[in-house]
Amino acid sequence: MKIEGIIFDCDGVLVETEPIAIKVLVECLDDIGIKVDFEKALDECRGGNLNDHLLRYSTQHGVDVPDNFIANFRERMYIRFEDGIKAVPGVHDLVKQLNIPYCVASNGPMKKMEITLKMSGLLPYFEGEIYSAYDVGAWKPDPKIYLIVAEKMKLNPKSCLVIEDSAPGIQAGLEAGMQVWAYAEEGRREELERTGAHRVFESMSEVTHLLHDPI
Repeated sequence: MKIEGIIFDCDGVLVETEPIAIKVLVECLDDIGIKVDFEKALDECRGGNLNDHLLRYSTQHGVDVPDNFIANFRERMYIRFEDGIKAVPGVHDLVKQLNIPYCVASNGPMKKMEITLKMSGLLPYFEGEIYSAYDVGAWKPDPKIYLIVAEKMKLNPKSCLVIEDSAPGIQAGLEAGMQVWAYAEEGRREELERTGAHRVFESMSEVTHLLHDPI
């Protein structure tokens, strides 16, 4: 079906934030006695719901997570973001060329997206078209946020393209009945090819060409 709109994930697709955020998460977990390897956490927490990750680590390590943990984590993460957030290479050029509606829908809170999109210079392209799972009360892999966004864009889900970089996000897009392409940064192609995404690509410069290449 012809692609009539694009829904971008945020972290790892538009902005390079995940390594920074996960590093802060590992540090905060260490502070309460939960020791997690950074690479393992990066793999486990990519694209998921923070509350689910904390519940898993709490259960695995037998350590209760304090009530103020998330607030403390986000405060430290935003401070770390002040060192600089970059857009994923090629994203600026891609959005400048798009002639169909597009937006961003993320498991992250609105404040986080507004900060990272602003710091990366992408906010002007997405202002007014930013959607957070926190506002709909459902997190990927639940497809609810994608279905709500498609309705707001007045598009048939089948005509929507989702660009994701994580298994939960890809699953959400597929369950929403959308076309799903997976952005694979270096070394992740094989991992993402196992997710069921319709396409896996390694450079944002490929997307414009792929939009004119039927699946």
